[in-house]
Amino acid sequence: MNTDSIRQTYEYTVQALTPVHIGCGKSYVQHFDFIQDGQKVRVFDHNRLSAQVEGLGEQAISAFTVALESEDVAGFIREYKVSLDDALRHSFSLPNRTHPPRDIRQYIRDGMGRPIIPGSSLKGLFRSAILSRLVNEQGQDLVDRCS
Repeated sequence: MNTDSIRQTYEYTVQALTPVHIGCGKSYVQHFDFIQDGQKVRVFDHNRLSAQVEGLGEQAISAFTVALESEDVAGFIREYKVSLDDALRHSFSLPNRTHPPRDIRQYIRDGMGRPIIPGSSLKGLFRSAILSRLVNEQGQDLVDRCS
């Protein structure tokens, strides 16, 4: 009876050599989902922002509606002293740009809101790495046998 395992375990460290973006199919829209503050993008949590605006009263709600329509949410936040830190979902830096982006494609995120690379995206990477290693170790003969 053969007691050797049919599986081998390898440990790999993955380092991204180029920028990686794995989207979820949604975008953040400037002046609705985010504002740009210098090189920093601040993405709102709409529930928390709405709760703050609601707490300021009817006049603030009307002014907020006007700010959304006129794309001046940043001005509303400054004028009404809304605590942006309490209304943020997350923030990130942008490279130097002359014009802010109109929308930003969202990353896929885990349940805690952190960007992730899903396992399905890594599967092809690992398959190629394993095949490359086997070819280096066993040569073209292995490729010919698998074809």
